[in-house]
Amino acid sequence: MENSNITLRGQNVRIIIAVIGAMVLALTAAICIFSCGKPDSAEKAVAAKVPNLRVNGAQPLPGGRAYFTSAIGRLQTSTGTACWVRVVNYTFTAATGTVTADLSEWKSTSQFGKTLITSHTCSVDGPSQTCSQYAPTGWIVGTSTNPVSHWSGTYTYNSTTGALHMDWPAIGSGAWEDWTVADYPGKPMSQLIFVGSSASYSITNGYGFGSTQPFTVYKTVNQVPHVDVSGHNRYCSWDGSASTYSIGGSPQTEQFSLFGGVTGGNAVHYKGGQSIDGCGGPSRVGCAVPSNGKTGIIYHLTSLNNSRQMVFNHHCACLPSIAQYPCYNGTIHPYAMMQVIDDNGDMQGLVGIHQQDEPGSTGFSYSINYWLYP
Repeated sequence: MENSNITLRGQNVRIIIAVIGAMVLALTAAICIFSCGKPDSAEKAVAAKVPNLRVNGAQPLPGGRAYFTSAIGRLQTSTGTACWVRVVNYTFTAATGTVTADLSEWKSTSQFGKTLITSHTCSVDGPSQTCSQYAPTGWIVGTSTNPVSHWSGTYTYNSTTGALHMDWPAIGSGAWEDWTVADYPGKPMSQLIFVGSSASYSITNGYGFGSTQPFTVYKTVNQVPHVDVSGHNRYCSWDGSASTYSIGGSPQTEQFSLFGGVTGGNAVHYKGGQSIDGCGGPSRVGCAVPSNGKTGIIYHLTSLNNSRQMVFNHHCACLPSIAQYPCYNGTIHPYAMMQVIDDNGDMQGLVGIHQQDEPGSTGFSYSINYWLYP
């Protein structure tokens, strides 16, 4: 009898242990289902909103600034691939580690050419005419032909080294670009120093600047300082017959002066000097001994006075006829430029691109540029 009671008590203990074990397993499974399922659902919700967007989490603002503009390009010598240039406006959001980009692009396989943006009464050397100003098609005007692209991506920023990395899933797997962010000497703004990009993006050169001021802050033409500017450019050009594209440009090759320029409504115009290579050389038909008797270069810096976007044109004074002078609608060099605005809301210069590639032309010239005040 005693042995039977002992056996029964042992069986009861085993039953109790088994029941407790089953309850623990059930509770563990329930906890796992509840706790593991919620992050998975959140990740799926993020992916549904932005496909393939890698979530990095909060990041410091690059250089403490959220708004940057870059001029970037693929400038290379092979005639088997296109040269292209872009103006890119970046907006960084620190709380989520995300970045958006608005891009305007021009490339040698498209030949977008130029589009009339506005006109301006221009008086140079006495004669006065209503002259046309042109933008690269897709800059301010012509966006139905050459539309602006909008990208979403993520970024990481190392505030100690200044290393900035951006990922762009919208343009392909593994597309990225790297810059170094540094304070610009003597000015309250950041400078972007190009480091490299993925093969799927293929940037070769870039310039950029940023500040705390949103893109809604800008200067009208009447507020643009009339001073000398100087800067850098890098270009890719082709004469239509060479076996390779030409790459060039260096510091201080882009210089002009707004000092003494005349402002009228939406443009400032001025006439500058020239080098023999710029306008007076034998390659400039009609300019070695100009039939109109004019020398120098005529410039227009134009804006619609409603954003940071500006347009720069120039042409050799020797090219128009006496009847046209000082206007010219032929080989106008159109630039798409963004104002460089600092933390105080002051304009410090311009950054953007030049595109000389009319539809049907055999050659072309593309460049990225920036010009800053002293």
